[in-house]
Order: sequence, then structure tokens, then C-alpha cells
Amino acid sequence: MIKIGRIVMIENGEFTVNIPRESACGGDCAGCPGCPVNDGAIVKVKCDIPAKVGDRVSVDFSDSAALRSSFLLYGAPLIAFFIGYGVASMWIADELPRILVGVAGVVGAIIFSRIVDRHGKNNDAKIVEIIGKDDGCSDM
Repeated sequence: MIKIGRIVMIENGEFTVNIPRESACGGDCAGCPGCPVNDGAIVKVKCDIPAKVGDRVSVDFSDSAALRSSFLLYGAPLIAFFIGYGVASMWIADELPRILVGVAGVVGAIIFSRIVDRHGKNNDAKIVEIIGKDDGCSDM
């Protein structure tokens, strides 16, 4: 998966890139009242080519990393809810406590996902091309 972004910081050989989020309205946010503020995603990537802060770059993300992130964000909490609810239903007759145990499973899955995200260091995103040099403009 290739995304376009702008290098915002270089620190210890690690490049921080701001990648604008794609909106559901195709960028015509004036005609779509549902668009949130589009400040972009900040990602840390590797770079083997000479790039500097402000350069527009093409970043390659592996599909497996995108799937892993999607599972940790959406799948793990959903599965944790149903496991918590199912296990609680074996011992608890009332509905509300079973739901609360399911919600506790969701919270646990989110905490687990954050730990995996911070300590995983499995980010194999890499800058593959400089699309444009810093021209002094801040917009993409």
C-alpha cells in the first residue's frame, strides 16, 4: 500500500511523516458536513534515500502490517467482548454483569493493542521515493 506524505521530522535516522487522511467526500469537505478535521496521521518510517524535512515522499506500507493494525484496532476488541460475555454467561445469570464483563474484555484488548503497537517495532514502512522537494509551502 503506497501513501503520499510530507516529512515533518528526522531524529536518529528515523523519519516522521505526516500522511493526510483520505476523507469520505473525496476532499470536497465544503460540500460534506460530516468531515472531521483532517490533520493527518503521523507515522515513523525508514528511509534509505537522501530526504530532508519538508519533502513530499511516497511511503510503502506492507499489506500484512495494515491487516495486523486493523485486526488490533477492530477485531481484537470485538472478539474480546464476545469471549468475556460468553465466559460470564456460564456463571452469571443477570444480563448487566455479563455485558460489563464483555466491556472489560474490550478495555483489556485495547490496552493490549496499545502495548503491542508501542513495543512491537514491526513497522516495516519505508520511504521509496521523493515526489517533491520542499518548496516552502505547508500544504500538500
